[in-house]
Amino acid sequence: MECQEEQPQSASSECVTATAQSSTAKNLKRKFQTTIASHLIKPITLLKKQKINDLIINMIVKDLQPMSIVDDTGFKELIMGLESSYCMPSRFIITNSFLPQKYDQKKEKLKALLTKTNAITLTTDSWTAQHSHTSYIGYTAHFITDEWILYSCLLRIHQYDESHTAEHLKEELINVVNEWEIFNKVFAVTSDNAPNVKAAIRLTDWGHIICFAHNINLVVQSGLALSNIAPLRKKVKTIVEYFHRSTKANNKLMDLQKQINVGQPPLKLKNDTVTRWNSTFFMFERFLKIQEPLNATMGVLQIEIELLTESEWLQLKEVCQVLKPFEHITTEMSAEKNVILSKVIIVVKGLQSAINKIKQNVSTRNATELIKHYEQEIVTRFGSVESNSLMAKCALLDPRFKAKVFTSQTNLTAARERLESEVAKSISIDQAAKLAHNNIDMEEQHPQVEQEENLIWKDFDKFVQTPKLGV
Repeated sequence: MECQEEQPQSASSECVTATAQSSTAKNLKRKFQTTIASHLIKPITLLKKQKINDLIINMIVKDLQPMSIVDDTGFKELIMGLESSYCMPSRFIITNSFLPQKYDQKKEKLKALLTKTNAITLTTDSWTAQHSHTSYIGYTAHFITDEWILYSCLLRIHQYDESHTAEHLKEELINVVNEWEIFNKVFAVTSDNAPNVKAAIRLTDWGHIICFAHNINLVVQSGLALSNIAPLRKKVKTIVEYFHRSTKANNKLMDLQKQINVGQPPLKLKNDTVTRWNSTFFMFERFLKIQEPLNATMGVLQIEIELLTESEWLQLKEVCQVLKPFEHITTEMSAEKNVILSKVIIVVKGLQSAINKIKQNVSTRNATELIKHYEQEIVTRFGSVESNSLMAKCALLDPRFKAKVFTSQTNLTAARERLESEVAKSISIDQAAKLAHNNIDMEEQHPQVEQEENLIWKDFDKFVQTPKLGV
């Protein structure tokens, strides 16, 4: 019995042992297979590959990255770390295949968007690349869709020769318009004061608008070039450039700011650029803001550069006061996402008012002469804005301004008659009768304008509440 009992025990033990060995072998096999599988690269799907391609193209376009980024070692390592089976496209493929495809896709979308508007204003802008000294001209379309969404879309940029004739530039402009199928929708073209560009636009049947910000730049630059202002500007710029070149001087300036202006972050001096007048204003403003630590730094280091005298510091302060309203309107009138043409008349009046107030509070001859110069320049360049047909109509139609901006009954009447004539051409007799029946007195509505913390809009509420010419 015992032997019979022992035999089953022995068989059972062997079975358990065999089972354990079999299980261990299977586990080892699975582990081995998992280890091998973990080192195998799964092929990337076509959909995921296209998605990564699109993301790389979007990054290049949005961030203005060079196509050569796909050759950079660090960028390759980043992509391989995220998706090891992705094969990086060459720069040639990016340039000659992916980018043209993306351009065609975006172009078709923009063309579809352009069908949602009946009126388009174009902007031309030319500039010269500093590194290559090559000139370019760009064309941008501005429009409002049926859903009342304002868009600004770049249509084309190409190389530009300033010696091009007006006829040649006109043909280029027409080609752009025809390419985008918007010829009959163009209402006006905005440009700078380049004679050949202005002449080219006059050869078309479209209206012409001189860039307001460009004219403001010309006004301010002419003042900064005055014989009594230019030396002060040069003196400030010389000091700024010294601190930009000298690490020792700049570090000392940072240290002294921390000691003198306790609790405030140290500020670096700003330099100006030739093409942007407001960079000169920002240079002056920053120079004044750190006057005490700046003087202390130059004294401690015994820098052999002529310091500003007490009189020159006062001149600089007052010149900044004169320039400030120009900086405000440059910022305001350079916005892409706001309607600005209707603001021109009221902004010019606000600028004249601000300059007149500043004139009462300056004491230096330099600031007084600068104000006198700017008053004359404003009249020369902007004296006729109220009689400008397009600007007058825009202001009259803007619910914020309407007739409130007009000081001349003649200009107001002319603008209203032109509007009535244009409306009459576009509506039927029945519609006209209905509009006349439902007409609302424009003078009974008071425009509500967002408050602005600057000199240009400071008097606006008071201005619109003052009885003006009727519509």
